[in-house]
Formats: sequence, structure tokens, C-alpha cells
Amino acid sequence: MSDRLTELLTRLNSVVKKLRLYPPEHTVCAAAIDLAMESIRAVTPDEPALTIGFAGLTAVHKGVPLVDLGTRAKALLDALTGAGIRWVRIEQGVSREEVVRFLLWIMRQDERSTPGTPEEGWHPVNLHVGLVEPSAGTSADLEIRVGEVLQTMVVSLRAGGSALPLAELWDFVCRVSPPSGQSDPLLGMLELAMAQREYILRRAVLTSALSIELSRRLNLDSALSPQLGLAGLLADVALFKVDGDSLSCRHGGPQQIPRWSDHPSDGARILASAGAPSLTVVVAAEHHWGLRYASPARHPASTLVGMADTLTGQLLGGFGAASRRLDLALIALVTEGSCYPAELSRAMLGMSGLFVKGARVRLSNRQKGEIVTPNPSDPLRPEVLMDDEVEGMKLVDLSAAGERLALAAVLEE
Repeated sequence: MSDRLTELLTRLNSVVKKLRLYPPEHTVCAAAIDLAMESIRAVTPDEPALTIGFAGLTAVHKGVPLVDLGTRAKALLDALTGAGIRWVRIEQGVSREEVVRFLLWIMRQDERSTPGTPEEGWHPVNLHVGLVEPSAGTSADLEIRVGEVLQTMVVSLRAGGSALPLAELWDFVCRVSPPSGQSDPLLGMLELAMAQREYILRRAVLTSALSIELSRRLNLDSALSPQLGLAGLLADVALFKVDGDSLSCRHGGPQQIPRWSDHPSDGARILASAGAPSLTVVVAAEHHWGLRYASPARHPASTLVGMADTLTGQLLGGFGAASRRLDLALIALVTEGSCYPAELSRAMLGMSGLFVKGARVRLSNRQKGEIVTPNPSDPLRPEVLMDDEVEGMKLVDLSAAGERLALAAVLEE
């Protein structure tokens, strides 16, 4: 019996290798499938329900390892392990179609970071599997795995590839988009971003985290958070192809980056070709479009992600510009980008925790002061107790009509 089982697994292994190169109907595949079905028919009369267990590269039948299998079924066993399959039961009457669909399914699962269930790809009648119990894993494990996925994606794109690991990235943003009031996963994204050697990956992860948090601050539908997270992560996907030193350089500017002005449209084309969600494609095309000019044609998600990306860029520097402190970046972002919706600007400023009562500030006339009454409707225009060198302490309402003073910085003292 062990000889026939070894032959069966070896022939199924041959089918797996052929299916990686040819469609099932190809004569090469068809011949290999015929041999595998012969082996199944030779084994199942002895056992109406043949069950084989798997542990790594070891196959087990009735508690006995098939020691004579060697490496002759490595491709099959690797695929089964990658799909998280613990055992397979083949019943009499199993059809050729079921066997082929099963093998195609485990090959697809082997390419995913998180195995799915058989119901996602096929509906077995005479062929059943037992899946390994899913492990929740730690946040650190998730960050390491996604970091590797991102690095691989950059290497692939720079080598001329076009495939994107959308399933893995979608799973990631879904898992780090917590309900309101839970922020630990987003702190994990901060750690993930800081661990990236590539400037563009650091910027992409931070933009994604900021987009997710903005959606929560605005009380948007929770289903939008991961969509905005994915859009933020891939908005600059066309720049993933650019040499990292050119992106992080603080001299020379965007003119040194190939096709800089076309990277939004290039990114949209890359995402559309890869089958990315429509919102992700639209945001990539529009996230730099009309930032300083209000446009009703611009998708609101593009504005949100565009604001997050711009702030992240100012904090990190690069693209020919130096990095900025958070307070200076926020003040410049809101005052220079006057087309941003007031609600979005308020949410961004509120997230910073900088413009609160008691904060020491410097005004545009270079005088120092202290915020005594925050302004929720316009955080950059609070009431400030200013230390006037001539008149002494003076209360100034920056939101008053005709007032020309403005906040210039938040002091660290």
C-alpha cells in the first residue's frame, strides 16, 4: 500500500509542477492528470476514504510516515504546507475536476500570506481537507511580514515587474484599522514605517496610518478606513520604481526624478492593471491634483490622502526639501493649502495635540505668548496672551476681524 501511496503523491506532485507552466487542458497537464487519476483509482478500492496526513515534507498514512517518499513530492508538499493543510481525505468517486480544482486551490493559497478556506475557491464533494488552526500572531509578526512584502514589491517593480501583493496589503490595512478609541495597531504602523530602509516605503506607511486616523477623527464609515489605508499606502506606487537616494535627497528637487510630473497618472495605470480597487486607483491619480485649488471634480478621498501624504512629506523631507517640525509643517499645510475643507484641517490640527490651552507659541510679529482660549472651529486662530515688549501682557484674539497676527510656531519651552 505504501508503494501505491508514494506513487500517487509523486504523480500529484508532477501535476502541480505542470500546472505552474500550463493550463489544465494542455496535453502535457492532461497526461499527468490521467496518471494521477489512475493512481487514485488503484488506491481507493482498498480504502473507500483514503486519508493522508501532512507535517512539513512528511506524509503520514495510518500513523506511519511514508519514509520512501523522499523529495519526490516536494512541490506538492510545499503547496500543502503553504495552504495550511493538515490532512486530505479522498473518497471513492472523486472526479477529475475535483482533483484539478483542489490542486489549483492549494497553489493559489501557497502564494498568500494568510490561508483561506476551501469554500473560497472550490466546493468539494469527494475530496476534503483539514486546515491548521489559524494563529492570531503578534503585532510584531504582522509588521515583519508586511515589511518583507513591501520590500519585495519595491524590488520587483524596480526590476520591471507589475504584479502587486494586493491581497496581503488589503489584509494588513484591515487588521490595523481599529475601531474608534483603539490606537495600538496604528502605533505598530509607526514602528513598521521607521523600520523601513526605503524612504518611499516609510512615507507610504505613514501616509496610510495618517489616512486611517483621519477617517476615524472625521467619524467616517468604518468600512472606509481600510480603503483609505490602502489608497494611502499605494498613492505613490509609481515612485516605488525610483532609486531611493533620488527620493530622499534634500537637494535638486523633483526635476531629478524621472517622470515626476506623471507619477500620479503612472501610478493609477499600474494599480488599474493590477486589479486594485477603484478608489485606490482614483486616489493615486488625484492625490496631488488641485491641492491649492478647490475642485468639485476631485474625490474627497483624494483630498484626504493628498493632505496626509503632503504632511508626511514635509515631516520626512526628501524630494529636494528639508524636513520640518510638526508644528511648522501643520501651519504651512493649512495656511498654504487653503482649498482643504475646514473639517479636514480641523481634524488634522486636532490630532496633533499642539494647539491647546497653555501651549507656548510664537506669533508672526516674533512675539511670544500663550494660548488661553483654544478655537475649536479654527485651531490656528485662538486667543493668545501675548508678551508685548512695549505694552506688557496683551490678550489677542487671532480670529477677530481685521487681526493681522497669526501663529508662527509652537514653542518647546
